[in-house]
Amino acid sequence: MFLIQIQKSSDAAATATQQNPHSILPLIIFFGVIPLAFMLYCLRDILPKTYAGNGKKIWMTLIIILPMLGPLLYLFIGQEKALR
Repeated sequence: MFLIQIQKSSDAAATATQQNPHSILPLIIFFGVIPLAFMLYCLRDILPKTYAGNGKKIWMTLIIILPMLGPLLYLFIGQEKALR
């Protein structure tokens, strides 16, 4: 009887410590989908514009290398630097 109770409690503890596979979905969205959409939006915004010198290449490189910081910098600083 005592062994059955120990086994039941260990089974319950094992199922409680197992990770839910659906709990990673918000992390994938936050760290994967949102930065990708943000990058694509900024790259699409850069392409038709004209910049002085190598400005367009620099902004595109920053956006691709720094997935969250690059687009933020572009939105706050880079859009004002466009010639048209």
